[in-house]
Amino acid sequence: GRVIGFGGRTLDNAPAKYINSPTTVLFGKSNCLYGLEQARHQIVSSATAVVVEGYTDCIAAHQLECTNVVATLGTSLTAGHGRILRRYAKKVILVFDSDVAGIEAANRALDVCLSQHIDIRIASVPEGKDLCDFILAVGKDPFEKLLADAVDVLSFKWDRLKEKFADDETIAGRKAAVEEYLQAIALGLSTGNISPIDTGIIINRISAIIGLDKKQINRELNIRIARAARAASYNVENQRAGAINLGQGLFAAAQREILEILLNEPKLFESAKSKIKPDDFDVPLLKQTAQILFEMLNTKTHISLEEVLTRAESTDLGNCITQLAQAGDQKRKFESRLTAAIDVFAKHLARRDTPQPTAEKDQKKFLKRAYEN
Repeated sequence: GRVIGFGGRTLDNAPAKYINSPTTVLFGKSNCLYGLEQARHQIVSSATAVVVEGYTDCIAAHQLECTNVVATLGTSLTAGHGRILRRYAKKVILVFDSDVAGIEAANRALDVCLSQHIDIRIASVPEGKDLCDFILAVGKDPFEKLLADAVDVLSFKWDRLKEKFADDETIAGRKAAVEEYLQAIALGLSTGNISPIDTGIIINRISAIIGLDKKQINRELNIRIARAARAASYNVENQRAGAINLGQGLFAAAQREILEILLNEPKLFESAKSKIKPDDFDVPLLKQTAQILFEMLNTKTHISLEEVLTRAESTDLGNCITQLAQAGDQKRKFESRLTAAIDVFAKHLARRDTPQPTAEKDQKKFLKRAYEN
């Protein structure tokens, strides 16, 4: 292979675990897999690709002669990764840390599984351990057992939801788990051109996992797929109508940053809500988006893009929300970006609230005070 970019693992407490070259025509995290040149032959012969998060995880696995392992450059598995892996493997095993970021990355793999027609399984290291440390500590055999025990992504998603609603054994609690599960499946199905046979196989698997009748599952999925299609139509309308106005300048950029982040990482709302209010936004579409987001996040900590889009009262607003969500997902680095955007907000609001001289007499007094200070 040839060099297309550089990447590294931070050793201090930096917000980002991995630092990569900026995106270029040749290099983009969403479409590159570290170690593919070395792993591709073993992936083809075993029909299985093992995907880990970082460079050191991949290097440690190859040192143990587990040579069908590649890494995603510190990001979640994307549709771009899926398209690459589909050329070489029939099955993909994702191995992520058992922390919150790892679980979220595994959850997002469901969309890739459904849209790219890949058999994806999930394996996670024991809680509190980094994958690289785990591999070096236990050796090859326990690592291969971890891979052999990997769980089908559809079952993994359902197990996580059962844990989430474990304290609520009511009918309402189980219904909420089922609805969230079917919604995740429907969004994945709506992004891929899946044949009736493949859809039937998926429905059979879902029925076995959650214990619902196949006809009922099919009906519920069709309802949700139709909703997702309507939400996706915002993109088509946006292409027809041209670019929407999201403001110019540093303060407008900070407004977009905050909304991009909250649409992708709603849990960060807690650190932003005391410092920023919807009325502080001065770009009309961004203000409307902020009003919707802040109202929803004040009552619940987890929201989906589809839920936000159902509140949009115009095509332009729907286009705006979709565009912001996509831009945020590509940029990542949510916490550091949020800190910077809030700082820009604070400085802008401080200048805005500073009294400005109006008449010539007032201007002279203002300049005199500024000079004296």
